[in-house]
Amino acid sequence: MAAVEAVEMAQRCRLWVVAVLLLSWVSGVVAITWSERGALKLLYWVTDGQRWAAQWGIQNEHSYPLCDKFETSR
Repeated sequence: MAAVEAVEMAQRCRLWVVAVLLLSWVSGVVAITWSERGALKLLYWVTDGQRWAAQWGIQNEHSYPLCDKFETSR
């Protein structure tokens, strides 16, 4: 019985490690620096972003144009 419990505990530990590593990778992929965000905002304003087919809520500091869902026209 103890061997079965040890195997189950090891499997749960592996699952938690994978989950933590996956979450840390995802947060690293999505995170951008303030200077990168500033460059994207500058590009938005310089290229008349208000008229883009794919809109970006530029005033929302939590909005990220590369991850937000865009509606694009063809």
